[in-house]
Amino acid sequence: MGRKEVNEDIISCAKREGKEETGLDLRPIYLIGKYTFCLPSGNKVIAYIFKSEIVGGKLSTPEDMMDVRQFSLEEIKELDEKSIAPFINNVIQDYKSGERIPLDEVDL
Repeated sequence: MGRKEVNEDIISCAKREGKEETGLDLRPIYLIGKYTFCLPSGNKVIAYIFKSEIVGGKLSTPEDMMDVRQFSLEEIKELDEKSIAPFINNVIQDYKSGERIPLDEVDL
Protein backbone atom coordinates (compact mmCIF):
# COMPACT_ATOMS: atom_id res chain seq x y z
CA MET A 1 0.00 0.00 0.00
CA GLY A 2 1.45 3.34 -1.00
CA ARG A 3 0.90 7.03 -0.67
CA LYS A 4 0.15 9.83 -3.06
CA GLU A 5 3.09 12.17 -3.43
CA VAL A 6 2.84 15.96 -3.20
CA ASN A 7 1.45 17.44 -6.46
CA GLU A 8 0.74 13.94 -7.85
CA ASP A 9 -2.73 13.20 -9.22
CA ILE A 10 -4.40 9.99 -8.09
CA ILE A 11 -4.20 8.31 -11.52
CA SER A 12 -0.44 8.92 -11.78
CA CYS A 13 -0.15 7.62 -8.23
CA ALA A 14 -2.01 4.42 -9.19
CA LYS A 15 0.35 3.83 -12.11
CA ARG A 16 3.45 4.49 -10.02
CA GLU A 17 2.32 2.38 -7.07
CA GLY A 18 1.27 -0.43 -9.40
CA LYS A 19 4.74 -0.45 -10.94
CA GLU A 20 6.52 -0.26 -7.57
CA GLU A 21 4.46 -3.02 -5.97
CA THR A 22 4.12 -5.45 -8.88
CA GLY A 23 6.71 -4.56 -11.53
CA LEU A 24 3.86 -4.17 -14.02
CA ASP A 25 3.02 -1.12 -16.14
CA LEU A 26 -0.69 -0.48 -15.65
CA ARG A 27 -3.21 1.68 -17.47
CA PRO A 28 -6.21 2.55 -15.29
CA ILE A 29 -9.47 2.14 -17.21
CA TYR A 30 -11.99 3.28 -14.59
CA LEU A 31 -12.37 3.70 -10.84
CA ILE A 32 -14.29 0.93 -9.10
CA GLY A 33 -14.54 2.91 -5.88
CA LYS A 34 -13.00 4.93 -3.08
CA TYR A 35 -12.85 3.05 0.25
CA THR A 36 -12.08 4.30 3.73
CA PHE A 37 -10.99 2.15 6.66
CA CYS A 38 -8.89 2.35 9.82
CA LEU A 39 -5.72 0.40 10.46
CA PRO A 40 -5.23 -1.34 13.83
CA SER A 41 -2.98 1.64 14.71
CA GLY A 42 -6.01 3.92 14.33
CA ASN A 43 -4.67 5.61 11.21
CA LYS A 44 -7.31 6.32 8.56
CA VAL A 45 -6.68 5.00 5.04
CA ILE A 46 -8.42 6.04 1.83
CA ALA A 47 -7.95 3.51 -0.97
CA TYR A 48 -8.77 4.22 -4.60
CA ILE A 49 -9.30 0.94 -6.48
CA PHE A 50 -9.00 1.02 -10.26
CA LYS A 51 -9.79 -1.52 -12.95
CA SER A 52 -6.57 -1.48 -14.96
CA GLU A 53 -4.99 -3.30 -17.82
CA ILE A 54 -1.41 -4.54 -17.93
CA VAL A 55 0.48 -2.74 -20.70
CA GLY A 56 4.04 -3.85 -19.93
CA GLY A 57 6.56 -4.85 -17.32
CA LYS A 58 7.08 -8.19 -15.62
CA LEU A 59 5.45 -9.42 -12.41
CA SER A 60 8.10 -9.15 -9.70
CA THR A 61 8.37 -9.00 -5.93
CA PRO A 62 9.73 -5.78 -4.38
CA GLU A 63 12.46 -6.21 -1.75
CA ASP A 64 10.13 -5.18 1.09
CA MET A 65 7.46 -7.81 0.23
CA MET A 66 7.43 -11.56 0.61
CA ASP A 67 5.42 -12.33 -2.52
CA VAL A 68 3.33 -10.85 -5.33
CA ARG A 69 0.61 -12.93 -7.02
CA GLN A 70 -2.56 -12.53 -9.02
CA PHE A 71 -5.81 -14.00 -7.68
CA SER A 72 -9.11 -14.71 -9.36
CA LEU A 73 -12.29 -13.58 -7.61
CA GLU A 74 -12.97 -17.20 -6.67
CA GLU A 75 -9.48 -17.57 -5.12
CA ILE A 76 -9.98 -14.38 -3.07
CA LYS A 77 -13.22 -15.83 -1.61
CA GLU A 78 -11.23 -18.83 -0.36
CA LEU A 79 -8.63 -16.73 1.49
CA ASP A 80 -8.68 -16.40 5.25
CA GLU A 81 -10.31 -13.08 6.25
CA LYS A 82 -7.09 -12.11 8.04
CA SER A 83 -5.18 -12.40 4.75
CA ILE A 84 -7.02 -9.61 2.93
CA ALA A 85 -7.66 -5.93 3.56
CA PRO A 86 -10.98 -5.31 5.32
CA PHE A 87 -12.55 -3.48 2.36
CA ILE A 88 -11.76 -6.07 -0.35
CA ASN A 89 -15.15 -7.78 -0.13
CA ASN A 90 -16.78 -4.38 -0.76
CA VAL A 91 -14.53 -3.86 -3.78
CA ILE A 92 -15.53 -7.26 -5.17
CA GLN A 93 -19.23 -6.51 -4.69
CA ASP A 94 -18.87 -3.12 -6.42
CA TYR A 95 -16.90 -4.67 -9.28
CA LYS A 96 -19.47 -7.42 -9.78
CA SER A 97 -22.33 -4.89 -9.67
CA GLY A 98 -20.75 -3.05 -12.59
CA GLU A 99 -19.69 -0.05 -10.52
CA ARG A 100 -17.66 2.17 -12.86
CA ILE A 101 -16.53 5.74 -12.29
CA PRO A 102 -14.97 7.28 -15.42
CA LEU A 103 -11.42 8.57 -14.92
CA ASP A 104 -12.48 12.13 -15.76
CA GLU A 105 -14.83 12.02 -12.75
CA VAL A 106 -12.20 10.83 -10.27
CA ASP A 107 -11.81 13.20 -7.31
CA LEU A 108 -8.13 14.12 -7.55
